[in-house]
This record gives sequence, C-alpha cells and structure tokens, in this order.
Amino acid sequence: MDLDACLDILKARHGCDHGDHEEHANHQATPCAVANVKQTLAHDLHLESSVPDDLYATTTRGLYDAFMRCQSKRVEIYARFETGFVELMFKDEFAVFSQEITKHFAAVSAEINRIEATLRARDATTLATLIRKVQVQEKEKLLLTSALLLERMRSKQTRDDDVSASIYETSIRSMEGTHTKIIEAINELLVEMQYEVAEL
Repeated sequence: MDLDACLDILKARHGCDHGDHEEHANHQATPCAVANVKQTLAHDLHLESSVPDDLYATTTRGLYDAFMRCQSKRVEIYARFETGFVELMFKDEFAVFSQEITKHFAAVSAEINRIEATLRARDATTLATLIRKVQVQEKEKLLLTSALLLERMRSKQTRDDDVSASIYETSIRSMEGTHTKIIEAINELLVEMQYEVAEL
C-alpha cells in the first residue's frame, strides 16, 4: 500500500477545517488519547496474522485460504476506517487514527505479498498473477476511499446555496462510480481465483 499517498489525502482534512473546528487543526492528541486510539483499533481489528508461519509447507489451497482470510480482514479494516473517519474527523485523535489504520492496511497487504511470492516460487503463476491484480485494485480502492470520505466531509461543510455544493456533488458521484467499478473488478478477480483453485 502507498502509505504516503493515503496519508497525504487524509492530511488534507486539516485544510477544510473551519468554524468551530478550527481549533483542532493546530492541536495534537494527548499521549493518553493516542494510546486509546491504538488500543481500540488493535482490539477491534485483531493483530494476529492471517497466514501460516511456514508458507512453504502450506499447500496451494492453503495459501489461497490464507489470502481469503486477509481479504476478509481488509473488509473489516475498511468498515472501521469509514466509521472512525466520521467519528474523529474533527478531533485531535484523527491524525493518529489515520496513521494507525493505514498501518493495518499495510500489514494485510504485506501478508498477501508473502503469499504471492510463495505461489510464484512454486510456479503457481496464474494464482499469483490474480493476487497481484487484486493488490493493484486494492491500492486504488484505498486511495479513492480516502479521497471520497474527504470529499463527502467537504460537501457536508458547504451550504446548499454555495456555488461549490454542486461541484462537490458531481465529484462525489464520479468517485462513487469509479469506486463501484473497482469493487466489481476485485470481485471478478476473486471469482477467477475460485475457478483456478477448483482445478487444483
């Protein structure tokens, strides 16, 4: 995952703070608040690995199953990402939340990369290539989700009679359309993987 790109998008949140929320832009979360955010995410998302310790001793089917567990964990992280964004977007804890949530995404991605590398090492190239394609789509999905959440927040801060309101609405619709296409592409790849594994 491109952590820097994702964090840059989330940091743009400060650029659209205004009104009653301006005071948060220049504040940092207290050590206690930081620890609370980290502990809450660790509890909600679970830190244990989704892949076997010895990947090379795992069957190809076992590697596929491990990949699917990683995908399920990604779904959980996305759900927590969206709820946390809404809950913390105007709070001092937002910065550490953004950093921690992207670390969780990166950890899952790293595990999947290990699975892919193991599959390539045993010449299961078709399955490995499908996983690589999923990874590329997931990277785009994460960046787009970050941008979409930010755009929705900006839209909510805009008055109905503001000229920029319609611009935000158009932008959001466009992003949502692209987001849907990415999800459809990922699902198609997952179906292809099912067929590939069924032939093992």
